[in-house]
Amino acid sequence: MTLGVNFVSDNLCHADSLLKLSAGEMVLGCQGQGIAERMCHIFELLLDQKPIDKAKLAQRFNTSERTIYRDLRRIAPLLQRRGKLGLVRPDVLRHVTMATGLSGLFPDPTLQHLRAHIAQDPAAGSASPFVVHGPDFSLHAPQGCAVFDAAALAIQERRLVGFFYKEKAREVQPYRLINKGGVWYLVAVEAGLLKSFDLSRVGRVEIHRQGFEPEAAMLERVQGSEGIWFGGQEIVVEIRVSVQVTHYFKRQMLLPNQTLVSQDEAGNLLLRASVVHPDQILPIIRQWIPHLEIVSPPQLREALYAGLSQYLAGGGHAISSARAEQEVC
Repeated sequence: MTLGVNFVSDNLCHADSLLKLSAGEMVLGCQGQGIAERMCHIFELLLDQKPIDKAKLAQRFNTSERTIYRDLRRIAPLLQRRGKLGLVRPDVLRHVTMATGLSGLFPDPTLQHLRAHIAQDPAAGSASPFVVHGPDFSLHAPQGCAVFDAAALAIQERRLVGFFYKEKAREVQPYRLINKGGVWYLVAVEAGLLKSFDLSRVGRVEIHRQGFEPEAAMLERVQGSEGIWFGGQEIVVEIRVSVQVTHYFKRQMLLPNQTLVSQDEAGNLLLRASVVHPDQILPIIRQWIPHLEIVSPPQLREALYAGLSQYLAGGGHAISSARAEQEVC
């Protein structure tokens, strides 16, 4: 079964241009984001064979046409060219949810809840029982969109890119765009080191003519990472979680690469996590004080105590954080 989708007028997105773009270079590392509601509505229009009007969608969701265009780019690989008619494959829903990080939004693997959400017609009084809250795209300004598009193009064409970041000129090999917590980062290699650059702080982007060949080892590190931290030696951390909050750590992986080691008779958990930098886990532990305790390594426990002592001695001033630039800029 295939469904026809008409793309009409200059104000609409044409299937021909969409097919030239790919969302495969972008990784959405945060599930259940504001994109879910927009995507569901777009799917509903596709299923009803209605035209996709960027202006109307932007007005409906109080966002920019560029944001809607990027939403459509994400499903571009799922459209088949048929002249002025774009045909959506039957497995479009599953493919798009996988590509956008929405596959884990609902608890069932069959996506029946998402299908039910799409099928609801608010105009007919059948509002969806689901409401999804989450951070949305963090670069709505025209300058932010230009940076995003330039970075995506450089990744696709495997070309070096230059920009200013923290008042310093950079030249990098771009690998991926990663969304973490609603913030987009450019993951790139600079001077042989894999780093993450906050796109909202990137300026004066220039795509160079010189190309590069992505290294398989670097790609594997990017694809295998749960977040935006790269480089450094792995630190294995064991944490005791008090019974008062074990429910939260059982229902969701709140620690980086979290695994369960044991549970004692009182219900307390012993969890294991792995990080490449202390700042990946110390802020989380501070958030859950007094219910979390670092069992090992002792150096990390001492770093936590030292930071808290510094905070108390300073009358509540912010704890300084020494992020390693080779991991996150």
